[in-house]
Amino acid sequence: FFVLYFFFFFKQKTAYEIYQCDWSSDVCSSDLLEIADLIMNFDKVNIIDLDRHYGKNYNEEIISTLCSMKKCRVGGGVRKSEDIEKLFSLGAYKVIITTCATPELLRNFPNERIVVGIDSIDRRTNLPNDVPERMKILEPYASDFQYICVETDGKMKGGDLKRGIEYAKLTDKPYAVVGGITYPHEIDSLRNKGIYAVVGRAIFENLFGDKL
Repeated sequence: FFVLYFFFFFKQKTAYEIYQCDWSSDVCSSDLLEIADLIMNFDKVNIIDLDRHYGKNYNEEIISTLCSMKKCRVGGGVRKSEDIEKLFSLGAYKVIITTCATPELLRNFPNERIVVGIDSIDRRTNLPNDVPERMKILEPYASDFQYICVETDGKMKGGDLKRGIEYAKLTDKPYAVVGGITYPHEIDSLRNKGIYAVVGRAIFENLFGDKL
């Protein structure tokens, strides 16, 4: 399988989301039964806790329960060693670290349990990231890479396959493209090159039907 289920916990829209036309929180849920039913259909599961990203820890019990049901890769708001340790204590199979990933932070953890996400745009500065350079620096500390196209993320208008496929050539490690993937042919294009597709909102909107 080359599809990962990508799930957000987030309840309130921010002004930034509204400005960016990011309606992903409309299709998010913290209903445990709904989540559990959905994740069991997918080979691999990502949980991104956006509440934690904004400094709130509403979802720890839910995350722990889901991790007891299926191997989950968990991220969102991971900034320091204590955050990584906490997610492992909740049962995370792997921890996803994006903006704050550095060799100094990651070297104290087994690389087989770390997924490094690399944004197309640095969310702190709003400037483009040097994705190849970050991949090179962080390669020794990661089991997997995820390339996240910030410009398309959550908009359900198609993903950045061109750059996503190009960056995949820079590593031999498992690699996924994230952000706006909406159509079955996108998943097929990535699958044909041995690349995972991370899909979220389009699954909630049932755009794929039984094609996954």
